[in-house]
Amino acid sequence: MTSRETQIIYTIQTYTAAKGYPPSVRELGFLVGLSSSSTVHHYMHFEPNRPRTLRVILHV
Repeated sequence: MTSRETQIIYTIQTYTAAKGYPPSVRELGFLVGLSSSSTVHHYMHFEPNRPRTLRVILHV
């Protein structure tokens, strides 16, 4: 796992523990220092028509 993937997973876990729900794409990008939503989407998979539902995709 890359350091960016580790950072994203940690951020999601911390945010979710604090707020009770995962961050949005824009919130996650801001928190990990990514300005492009498409870059955040590169690391994540969200369930269609269900906001704030995500799965982490690990690129091996």
